[in-house]
Amino acid sequence: MAIDAPEDVVEIDALVQKLVKCLEQQSRASQIDAAKELLNRLQSPDWVDSAPSHDWIPETFCLDYSPVVVGEEREALKTILQSGSWFLQSNGKKSSDSLRKDCQFYLELRREVFDGPIDGNRFRHKGQVHGMKPKEWALVNFLWTSKNRLADWRELAMPVWNDSEKIVTDGRMRGVYGRANEFFDEKGLPYRISLDRRGNKVHLKILLQNF
Repeated sequence: MAIDAPEDVVEIDALVQKLVKCLEQQSRASQIDAAKELLNRLQSPDWVDSAPSHDWIPETFCLDYSPVVVGEEREALKTILQSGSWFLQSNGKKSSDSLRKDCQFYLELRREVFDGPIDGNRFRHKGQVHGMKPKEWALVNFLWTSKNRLADWRELAMPVWNDSEKIVTDGRMRGVYGRANEFFDEKGLPYRISLDRRGNKVHLKILLQNF
């Protein structure tokens, strides 16, 4: 998959944010999964049709030929590729700290650009930052960094309620996602959380017609 559209950069931003969160709070296994997900997206090994040679494709090919990742941001992502590879090959705190710092540096470069949830229970959209209530922010933040921005209710007890034993009922779920949608509506933001009760899934969608 190429890195040639603004939506690709938004996806990478979310993966970097997810990795930083894992490096700060999660288990080694979760950290490894998040690092692999990001590195695979940056390298995009399946995108070879436009490569100058199929005999050898450098791991930075997608970044080097990307029209939307340039300058310092491109170099920062290349550094993440290096420190991420080191992190996956080692098991020490030094490699973890190095990767976290490299990711944070990239996010600092992007702080005026990328949309989505940011630290301090806030949400950024097109340069404007809006405050959110903690539970609603926690739900949006978890979905934002989840694959396809989709999650099972059973995954939400810890990230939203900070209680792994919490029973996530229909009422609790409707309350939190309903208030999140009210926030999006009030601020005029093009996002909507929907619920599939049959599949116990909750999904954060972009309303493209309003983007």
